[in-house]
Amino acid sequence: MIPVYMQQEMDNGPCSFLKSPLEFSEKKVSFIKDILFLRSSNDIERKLFIFALGHEFSDPQKAILNRIFYNRLIIHFVVGGEGIFNNTKISKGDAFIAWPNSPHTIICSNKNPLEMFWIDIAGTELQKYIGELGLSRNKLIFQFDWEDKLRNIYNDALYSERSKMDIYEYYTGVMHIIMSYCKVAQPAGAISKICTLQQEYVDKAKLLLFKNQYQLSVEMLAQQIGLSRKYLTSIFLKCTGFTIQDYITLKKVELAKDMLLDGQYLVKDVADILGYYDYAAFSRAFKKNVGLSPSDFCDTEC
Repeated sequence: MIPVYMQQEMDNGPCSFLKSPLEFSEKKVSFIKDILFLRSSNDIERKLFIFALGHEFSDPQKAILNRIFYNRLIIHFVVGGEGIFNNTKISKGDAFIAWPNSPHTIICSNKNPLEMFWIDIAGTELQKYIGELGLSRNKLIFQFDWEDKLRNIYNDALYSERSKMDIYEYYTGVMHIIMSYCKVAQPAGAISKICTLQQEYVDKAKLLLFKNQYQLSVEMLAQQIGLSRKYLTSIFLKCTGFTIQDYITLKKVELAKDMLLDGQYLVKDVADILGYYDYAAFSRAFKKNVGLSPSDFCDTEC
């Protein structure tokens, strides 16, 4: 999956590529969209994924009338301006949901156009996921008070460079963190707040491991999140079914398979890059998870 950025200045015709959220926030024109599409050739087979996510200043001259997104859930987080969603006034601090397969209308204020972050989710298990989050088509607007966290998440997701390897894992983590905040905001959120907070910690742990190419020790990981090693280890196992170390090993092996299939790396180089200074340990971990030694895997699959 290769992300595709669409950063456009719509008022002046040609594309104007924005280098950072700071430049975006200067709001040089009235209608700007930064969109990241995360589609791939096998979307139809994927259970749950981000279709796209973005940050925009909406066009005050255009209204979205009775638009339907089939089999996609889109949640918008208003961080500035005001407008109308399905005949209800919306402003800063409101989040609103474009429900799958249902018409929705968005009208933007001429004097104070909307600034929004949004996430577009799809997949064969979308309806199941919606149910697990406790979202309801009877409550399409809710309030949120975590704008700073939201901006940090989107700034990193939209503007930070990262390797193509394991990028699906990264954006899956982004999706779960954003949606965990939404779950707490629902009427039943107080009941599940502890469980949701634990999942948030686990998702943060996964993102930190990804960003550090799975080179962090459990102790370092716990320190960066601000939890005790014992507590993080406990909730990670509870939420994922893996110990942290087993998860790190699994992800390293997945990366190793991708690198070997790429054909640009020798087996020893892969072991070194992934932090295995003992080749025998790398070979044992690889064979335990794949069923073949790295060399046999190359002979069979590469």
